[in-house]
Amino acid sequence: MAAGQDFIKQHPGAVRKFLRALIKAEAFLKQHPEESRRLVTEFIKADKALLDEIWDIYNFRVILGQSLLVNLEEQTRWAIKNRLTTRRDMPNYLDFIDVDGLRAVKPEAVRIIR
Repeated sequence: MAAGQDFIKQHPGAVRKFLRALIKAEAFLKQHPEESRRLVTEFIKADKALLDEIWDIYNFRVILGQSLLVNLEEQTRWAIKNRLTTRRDMPNYLDFIDVDGLRAVKPEAVRIIR
C-alpha cells in the first residue's frame, strides 16, 4: 500500500480501516482458499488452471518486513550503478515508511527495524 505522507497524517482512521480490510482479506484467503481462487480468477479474468498452478508461489500476508527495505536499497544500488538516477547516495527509506497504521491494527505484522 502506498499513500502520501499528507494523506496518512490527515486520514489515520481511513488508513487503519483499509489495513483492517486487508487483514480480513488475508484471513479469508487462508480460511477459504478455493473460494479465493475462484474470486480472483473471475476478477482478473484469468485461466483457472494457470492460476491453480501458480497460486502457491504467492504468500498472501499483511506484513511490513525488513525485506522491503533490503529490496528498495538493492534496487537503488542497481539504479545508481546503471546511472538511471542522478543520485549517488542511498536515501533513508525509513523516512518514507509509516509503521503507525499497521502497528495500531496488527502490531506483530511490523517487522521492520528502525
